[in-house]
Parts: sequence; structure tokens; C-alpha cells
Amino acid sequence: MEVLTINPKYFRLRRPLERRIYELARKHVGDQGRPFRIGLDKLQKKVGSNSPEKKFKFFLKQIAQDEHIPDYDIALDDRIVTFKAKKSKGFTRGQSMMAFGIPGTPSPTLLNKARRTAPGLDIYVLYDEWRNYMESLGEPPKNFDAAFLGFCKKRAISRK
Repeated sequence: MEVLTINPKYFRLRRPLERRIYELARKHVGDQGRPFRIGLDKLQKKVGSNSPEKKFKFFLKQIAQDEHIPDYDIALDDRIVTFKAKKSKGFTRGQSMMAFGIPGTPSPTLLNKARRTAPGLDIYVLYDEWRNYMESLGEPPKNFDAAFLGFCKKRAISRK
């Protein structure tokens, strides 16, 4: 019997649909890195959604755009959904963030500033998204706090 590990970020997923999608991606893609493709209607049945297909597709697109399903990317091509393991750049995410000097969690002072900048948004999710964004740029910011607060401000504006 095999037991799959769950990324701790799974527990930060707020919507049940996000959690179920993560579970399916974890089961079918795992650590092997091979993409998993499934029809939209079959995925809807597997997650147990009673929403109309059009609404389910909208929710799925939104989840794919948010890109905060840990370890996996989601692509939606008309009626086919593809799950892929997120690419690493030859080193683990923790190693790259440590090389940048970005701490794993924001300081209490930064948390308070971010909450005022982006009221109503989950600051921990934003921090994780910002860290992913910084990693994709490949270079550390000059001022960590200012860069994170600017990211929060943009997310708060785009939410309105």
C-alpha cells in the first residue's frame, strides 16, 4: 500500500473544489511529472460538482488562472483539462528562495502592512504567490517588503 504525501499548502486552499482538484492531480500526476489529461465532463463527475457545466468550466478557469494549486499547473483546452507538475529549475523552491534571502513567512510587521494594503485577501496566499513570482523572475528584489507590498496592492486593485 502506498500513501501519498500532501503539500502543506493544500491546507490553505479555501474552496472544496480547489482541494479536490489538488487531490486528483496529486493522485494522477504525482511526482512523476507526466501530464494527466481528462475530459471536462469526466473531471466534473470525479470532483462531484453539481454545478452546470458552464459554471464548472468558469470555476476551473479561475482556479487555473490563480495558479495557487500547490505543485501543479492546470490547462484548459476547450473540453480537455491537463494537469502538469510545476517545473523546477534544477533546484528546489526552498533552495532558490533561501538563495534570494526571502524568508518562508512574512514578519508580523509586514503582515500588518499587507493586511492594510490588501484588505479581505489572504495574505499568506499572496505571500506564496509573490514568492513564486519572484522565483520566476530569477533575481531577488532590491527591497523585499516594498516589492511584496506592491504585489499586494496590484492584487487588491485587480480584485475590485
